[in-house]
Amino acid sequence: DTTYPTMADKAAAVSDDVFGSFSGNGTDTVNLAQQLYDCSFGKLSIYPKPDPTWTGPNGETLSESQLDAVALGKGVMHVTMPQNLALYTTETSIRNAMKDLAQDQLPTGVTLPGPFDHVIFVRDRCLSANGGC
Repeated sequence: DTTYPTMADKAAAVSDDVFGSFSGNGTDTVNLAQQLYDCSFGKLSIYPKPDPTWTGPNGETLSESQLDAVALGKGVMHVTMPQNLALYTTETSIRNAMKDLAQDQLPTGVTLPGPFDHVIFVRDRCLSANGGC
């Protein structure tokens, strides 16, 4: 991908598109969070951090440093699929594999969606189950 040649750049681009997080001065208003906020007349806010009051079923919590370590501090986590997406037979199997890989990066005992209200999976290639697009 010549637009975003490194994984860090791709994570930054996704964060910016969803939250406006990497715009530097906070003036990037063309992003999912700002548009949802505007369209809901200020009633729906999306943040790149989890609910700070979240507690898991066994009392688990995420510290600020744990979140920053796995989510780049900007609400985005990167995973690498170990095999070609064309080898999967359904979109659900691709999503489940991505979820499992992300899950492995979270602290022990925290299961998705965990402290996150919403989880979005983004693939950087136009390839789907059985090699389609």
